[in-house]
Amino acid sequence: VNYQFNQANKPEISKIEEDFRDGVNLCHLLEILTKQSIRFHSNPNNRAKRTENIHFVLECLEKNGLQTYGLAPPDIEVFFF
Repeated sequence: VNYQFNQANKPEISKIEEDFRDGVNLCHLLEILTKQSIRFHSNPNNRAKRTENIHFVLECLEKNGLQTYGLAPPDIEVFFF
């Protein structure tokens, strides 16, 4: 992840459980890997916006052919919140 972030001039990930918590860096990572722009909240100041960012990540994965098998934001949030 840090290699990809360094190549894209993004800040380094030091604590994955904190740095991916609000979904912003997950969105950045997918933008780097897919070379597509993702709509997301760049400064999510509440849980609803953080949850929506996770939804945008899952939506991007599905659009790019990755099966999410019914995953929903709450399934991922449990690791970060």
